[in-house]
Amino acid sequence: MVKPKRNVSFSNEFFKVYLSDFSSRQLSLPPAFGIQFNGKNEALPKNATLKDGNAKIWQVGLVKREGDWVIKDGWKEFACYHSLVDGDFLIFKYDGSSEFEVELYGNDGLKNNGLKKEGRGLENKLSIHVKEELETEEDFIGSRPSTGCKQKDSNIEPRITRSQGLFGKSGPKSSETKIAKLGECKGAKAPSSVPREVPRFVMNITKITRFARIPKKFLRENNIELPKEIKLRDESGKLWPVQTSLWDSGYTVLTSGFSEFCRMNKLVPRDQCVFTFICSKGNLCNVIQVQVVRRGPRT
Repeated sequence: MVKPKRNVSFSNEFFKVYLSDFSSRQLSLPPAFGIQFNGKNEALPKNATLKDGNAKIWQVGLVKREGDWVIKDGWKEFACYHSLVDGDFLIFKYDGSSEFEVELYGNDGLKNNGLKKEGRGLENKLSIHVKEELETEEDFIGSRPSTGCKQKDSNIEPRITRSQGLFGKSGPKSSETKIAKLGECKGAKAPSSVPREVPRFVMNITKITRFARIPKKFLRENNIELPKEIKLRDESGKLWPVQTSLWDSGYTVLTSGFSEFCRMNKLVPRDQCVFTFICSKGNLCNVIQVQVVRRGPRT
């Protein structure tokens, strides 16, 4: 039987940035990719395969949750076998039937041919230590590289506390709150083959989304410099220009363009944005990769 021709605008390729807090057990496909199958007779299959760069085939299951497609059954094994760590870059190419070809790139920029690399994931060597402390300046989560595989507390979901990152013109004063820093490792020393940590933090979406404040402590600890204009890169690869501003309070704030980013990406309260900072030499950051975790109710 001949399959009906797709719209010329159909895209069968997409990319994902691996973040262990959200991708170790399942992987959400970009909404822009999944929406291409809405209302069509030819939907994504429940059973599919992933083919890595070494032509190894992995059986996985696809499910639809709250309007988004998710790779669930079989994904954890795929991620563990390839020792994926935070910041790894994955390019998927869908054959239109049931197979996804997957190209893997480490956060050092080098292509992974699909073979497991000893030491990348630090399997059975490191445990995740969750540390609570009082924070009076800001309320955020910063995470370090982790494979999400065979770790002591791998079943603990990140605890997102009340975020002060999105607010109105004046902005509320942050109160003393507890934060959880995930991924602080204790135990064996990381081998030299493990890439340096990828700076990132998680922000809760609230009803007011005009501005987004970047925690001072986060920028200071990671020695990140931001120009007056940066670009937010969504999961479809689209770049959104956003202005940055240094307020009298000392906070760096994403201003013009941020509310448009939220609106066009259909963010609602209780959703979360994972901001991964793509820094060049000298820690200058011109692009922030944004991965959306859709947890808010959809109408």
